[in-house]
Amino acid sequence: MSTTVMADRCPGASALGPARLDDHRLSFRLPSQRWGGFAADIVTDDGAATWGVLWKLSDGHLERLDQLEARYDRYPVLLSSGDVATTALTYRVKARLASPTGGSPAPEYLQHLIDGAIEHGLPNDYLRRLESRLTSTRY
Repeated sequence: MSTTVMADRCPGASALGPARLDDHRLSFRLPSQRWGGFAADIVTDDGAATWGVLWKLSDGHLERLDQLEARYDRYPVLLSSGDVATTALTYRVKARLASPTGGSPAPEYLQHLIDGAIEHGLPNDYLRRLESRLTSTRY
């Protein structure tokens, strides 16, 4: 979600604003050697909602993300962005790589999510949920 991270991965991409994904929740199911904890995923969960940032990307950006996120598959979703419903793409952990129980993200990784949430004005209750995860992952 962070502009700094996206600028490194997809130079020229532009953030269009906060977006809500209904009937899904944030989960940490991908063991990450890079971060030393678990990386984010979204999972289907009727009645739940999770938040993120809608980005305008080129085909070249998507190809780059496919390379960087090789442990994830593209996944079409219907987002709520303001008063508008928008079809978009997100990434979900490949089923064969996902931990059935998940785990805790590394504090540094989670901080990137928190920074992006603050930067893009995601709802306070969502931010508090992320921050509570950060508190529980510190040693």
